[in-house]
Amino acid sequence: MKNDNYYDAFVNSILSLEPKMRNLLLKAAVNAGSDNHALLYLFQAYNDLSNPLGTFLHAMLDEAKLAID
Repeated sequence: MKNDNYYDAFVNSILSLEPKMRNLLLKAAVNAGSDNHALLYLFQAYNDLSNPLGTFLHAMLDEAKLAID
């Protein structure tokens, strides 16, 4: 396994999702994030389990067997 950091592993997991789900998730994140950086917005939400989006991302990546933690 490559020596990736946690953010890189998260990005790889998101990019490994089925294309329709990935595109929907990234489009929603672009609209919701304040700086238009979808992957960073998703990563911050993923690390905040008090955020419903973070809980959803954990469940989605677990289901796709792409969880990074």
